[in-house]
Amino acid sequence: MALKINMPGLFWSHATMAAPYGQLGLRDQGKKALNDLLALKLDFAANATSHLSKYFDSDHSEHILDGLRKAGLDIPAAQTPSAPAGTASGANRIADSKPPSIAVLPFANMGADKDQEYFSDGLAEEIINLLAKIPGLKVIARTSAFAFRGKETDIRGIAGALGVTHVLEGSVRRTETRLRVTGQLIDAADGTHLWSERYDREMSDIFALQDDIATAITGVLRVKLSPEAIRKRYEPKLEAYEAYLKARYLQGKATPESLELAKQYHERAIQLDPAFAVARTEAGFYWVAMVMFGRCPMDKASLAARADAEQALQIDPALPDAHALLGYLSAVFEMDWVKAEQYFAFPGATQVGNSITQPLYGWFQYLRGNVAEAIALALRAIEQDPLDVWSRMNLHAYLQAADREREALEQLRKVLELDPNQAVAMVSVAMILADQGNLREALAAARRAHSIGAWLPETTGVLAALLYRSGEDAESQSIAKTHGSGRAPGDARAQALFHLLCGEVDKGADWAINEGDLAMRTVYIRFVACKQLRASNRWPKIAKMINLPQTAETPGLQAHG
Repeated sequence: MALKINMPGLFWSHATMAAPYGQLGLRDQGKKALNDLLALKLDFAANATSHLSKYFDSDHSEHILDGLRKAGLDIPAAQTPSAPAGTASGANRIADSKPPSIAVLPFANMGADKDQEYFSDGLAEEIINLLAKIPGLKVIARTSAFAFRGKETDIRGIAGALGVTHVLEGSVRRTETRLRVTGQLIDAADGTHLWSERYDREMSDIFALQDDIATAITGVLRVKLSPEAIRKRYEPKLEAYEAYLKARYLQGKATPESLELAKQYHERAIQLDPAFAVARTEAGFYWVAMVMFGRCPMDKASLAARADAEQALQIDPALPDAHALLGYLSAVFEMDWVKAEQYFAFPGATQVGNSITQPLYGWFQYLRGNVAEAIALALRAIEQDPLDVWSRMNLHAYLQAADREREALEQLRKVLELDPNQAVAMVSVAMILADQGNLREALAAARRAHSIGAWLPETTGVLAALLYRSGEDAESQSIAKTHGSGRAPGDARAQALFHLLCGEVDKGADWAINEGDLAMRTVYIRFVACKQLRASNRWPKIAKMINLPQTAETPGLQAHG
């Protein structure tokens, strides 16, 4: 069972490997599993019993503790297993246990049309967003919960891996006009069903159905929906809602083809229902993604994203996501920290509830130089969504800005365990390894990144530079021809990284700033590739241009005093 979990980004998967290795006397394997465990959960030994008692009775807990000790984990002897998690029954057990927590698994698509996955995923995600507004209820975010799709892992294994007390699973079967949804709430301690229901509704009742399921779960768990969750939501036209779900689904795939299709569905959602404020906000995030991926000029993306966000607020002035988006735009495009802070001061804007909007406040703190605060926010996001690669990508960026490259490299390796085809992570690995003097492995990482994401400008710039530094001049020149003249989106980023990694600081600086590439200006300029630039006489002027504070320790990258 432990081998089937195969979730390297979660501490529970390593704990469930270390204990049996210890019992079997396989100390080397057990030690490796423990090292992986403690890299993710440094305080596990001190709290091992409390972790185990959530899911196992005292006998099983003691057996696992014994295995962990035999594997080499130094667990204080004073720890004794607490009362079995399942000694109480029904509602009393919930009332007497620790605060409830829940993972909502992707609802299975049971319909004849197998392309309807976007709809069943959307239903589950809407329920996640509603439950996330409940005070005191820990809700695992979408990415981590959905990572178990198609895996042969039982409910208790999933709950243990995610560290939750309850799991909601369900299925969706839809026709053109009808909808059948089943749901089951399962107690992870003993696998019992605390609640199950089948709903047969008209498609037009989809929004009421989401509320009904969330309300039923709150009743079983004895928690209350917050006033924000209870607030009447706008119910868009069904066709517009479907287009909105498709847009988000496609945008999450992040390929040139899926991004183009996402744009069409964003436009369709707004056209079908001009009063659908959430759809306008999501369209604004699309433009941010396009410029960050080097697919759109910065000035065009800025105007389009701001227009979408402002129109969303005209429709719904209380929409936190739109306030957060405007705060982010004020920071990344204008470097206006005062205006950005005003937008983020709106209730809920620093904690908006999906994987796209949640990191925005962290990026704001990072860009203004409050790197320690950005790191803390990223760590909190990883706790809520441990299998989301972009939370770890954000953390790695903040760690680079804090001159903690080795820790940043550790995060990148965890990203690649979760997604071996994450080309942006491979580019960062290549740059850090090159900075450490490991040019051979750096070049291998750059080749791999380019083979997966040649459409990303950073993969061409970094590969061409490392080929040049390795003496592969002909291949370097061949790759460099794809950098462009600076007219196309992304050209400046490729050119800047190429020249900076080749040690041509002035040329790199000209491309990095004058052409105004957003990712270059906000992200890569703080990375190891720009160390020489930050130490050059060009840096004070550049730091002023991007409104960064200056300190002696790390010019332009330290927190405000």
